[in-house]
Amino acid sequence: MQEPTTSEETGTLPGKIFNDPIWGPIKMNPVCVKIIDTPEFQRLRFIKQLGGCSFVYPGACHTRFEHSIGTSYLAGLLVRTLKDNMSTDPGYKNINKNISIDEKDILCVEIAGLCHDLGHGAFSHLFDSMFIPRMKGNSEWKKKIKNKIDAKKDFLYEIVANEENKIDVDKWDYFSRDCHMLGLTHNFQIMRSIMLARVIKKKRGHRISFPGTEYMNIFDMYHARYTLHRRAYQHPVNKAVELMITDALVLADDNLTYSYREGAKQKKTKLSNTIKNMEAYSLVTDGVIDRIRFENFKNKKFKEAKEIIDRIFRRDLYKCGVERRVTRVEEVKCSESRENKDKIKKWDIHIEPTVFSYGAERKNPMGKVCFSSAGKTVKPTDEKSAMLPRVFKETYLRMYWKKSSLKGNGFKDAKDWFTNLKEFELAGKRYIFHKPKQKKVRRLGAKNKGTRRAPRHR
Repeated sequence: MQEPTTSEETGTLPGKIFNDPIWGPIKMNPVCVKIIDTPEFQRLRFIKQLGGCSFVYPGACHTRFEHSIGTSYLAGLLVRTLKDNMSTDPGYKNINKNISIDEKDILCVEIAGLCHDLGHGAFSHLFDSMFIPRMKGNSEWKKKIKNKIDAKKDFLYEIVANEENKIDVDKWDYFSRDCHMLGLTHNFQIMRSIMLARVIKKKRGHRISFPGTEYMNIFDMYHARYTLHRRAYQHPVNKAVELMITDALVLADDNLTYSYREGAKQKKTKLSNTIKNMEAYSLVTDGVIDRIRFENFKNKKFKEAKEIIDRIFRRDLYKCGVERRVTRVEEVKCSESRENKDKIKKWDIHIEPTVFSYGAERKNPMGKVCFSSAGKTVKPTDEKSAMLPRVFKETYLRMYWKKSSLKGNGFKDAKDWFTNLKEFELAGKRYIFHKPKQKKVRRLGAKNKGTRRAPRHR
């Protein structure tokens, strides 16, 4: 539901109030409303936030549309709070006297939050992380970012997409929104962190900082990320569905065409080539699987794609037969061995790497968080609690069985083969598997045979 605000409040253009299920009624800048009311932005209504996760969690049907509006709202709220704290907090007033946040900065940050997901393809990360690499390799899918912010205000970059420590409003919105729609919970207090955020001067520019008392609250944010990846984003069944959708898109690619204009001529391009033409790309949404289901092409590949999509709706999914923990990953020049390729082709299986982390590879992510007190950087003690984790990244390899039936010896043979491997090479990496320690069985020596232990007295 949207209600126009008065022109006196917003100038010549009317703004609108959006009733958001997470943040309640939120007022959007009239310029943001103009962006929302475009076909390019409205397209986000038809791209699910969590890809194929709704086949595991029925409530996960929310889209990039509402997430982008929520991110814009939080971005505006955070930047306004930073502005207020600059002028009212005595400890930070002097160090920030050479920089200021004006209304133009606030609008730019709100627009950045609103538009940050416009580039997503069908089923969100499935398209750019699974489908495009299969069709084009990783080299053809790169982001181009232009620096348009004053160097003195470099901290504004941390608000929407923070590459320094991953603390940004994009994550704050989707953690809360995803948990709400998945039926899960998290302990991170977002509004508290926004209220306590400050801008502090560092050797290289300015950073957004938090008081040391926020240590455990921010750690809960990183833990929420890990939990959501474990329980939802990389759930074995969710990944099975996404692998099936990816396989179907690869098979149907030549038949899935999208129109665009080149001068006065109307042309078409296949799905994997839409990334080179934004007019065609703007037509790509989750509706692509309905095209596979209901269009009829006679070629073999399209029929196979159609059967895979039909299997999803019959709940005849790929099966995760084995999940093995990896202790070490090494870079290698050679690809996987011919023997492994032959076995994978013979049994029709798929090996999928799965990584769970707190967002900073193997390091404690709290090491990159900026903490301050009275305008000065402080370093909280590492021993905030003896119960915090010591390991921050885990890697697994999963074996997926792609056939419908588990009957016969094929599944058991494939499972036994993968279970007994000591290492596996895939896509230029060698994965060394974890070997569980065997418990030592204590045996009585020859001298002790026939002897009896004395009963214990209580």
